[in-house]
Amino acid sequence: MGGLVVMEGSNIYTTTWIISENLGLQHKSVLKLLEEHSNITELERFEIAEVKTKGRPIKIACLNELQAIILVSLMKNSKEVIDFKVKLAREFLKNRMLLQQIATQRQNLEYQVEREQGKIQRKKCTDIIKDFVDYAVRQGSSNASRYYSNISKMEINGLFLIEQKFKNMREVLNSDQLHILEMADRAVQNAIIEGMEINLPYKDIYKNAKAKIEAISKIFPPSPIGLLLAHDKS
Repeated sequence: MGGLVVMEGSNIYTTTWIISENLGLQHKSVLKLLEEHSNITELERFEIAEVKTKGRPIKIACLNELQAIILVSLMKNSKEVIDFKVKLAREFLKNRMLLQQIATQRQNLEYQVEREQGKIQRKKCTDIIKDFVDYAVRQGSSNASRYYSNISKMEINGLFLIEQKFKNMREVLNSDQLHILEMADRAVQNAIIEGMEINLPYKDIYKNAKAKIEAISKIFPPSPIGLLLAHDKS
């Protein structure tokens, strides 16, 4: 199971899929309950999205905090449902506070400088990854294009604690975390350049880049994303 709440930009919501997964219910049953109570003003309109499963994509309803709390309140008030309502309310509160912290942080000059420097370094790293992808293809790789996402995931997962998913992880990092990620981008870039210059096999180059990320994580122990903003320098 993942987090109970999704944050995309300034939009915070949960889904009928998340609710069904966490309460052990069939998703169609949760949708049916939502439809049965569409006469409630707050439940008249909601966004529809799709979630990928092992089979066909499933249509889900995206619900804001009030809609989600109302829907869950319509269920049988078992201990499991009560516990879930409490956890859900806490998750919404945490994400609202996080949005406020992000907004405050973006006004901070140190953060602004760090973010811009990070973007410049990221562009340099991405350009080198493009060269690396071409390099890997020439060596026979059939899935080289995956290195764009694989390297990004390697950095984020290796350097930080992922307690919930964000559409853009870099947007919710604090100044210290951005600085660490900038170092990681530079380290990956150097590992790729050095490896290609001596014609190393592309898999070995990737391993060397990963080793550099692991070395950085030993110097700067992984910190939670989205939870240290209150401790950021201001």
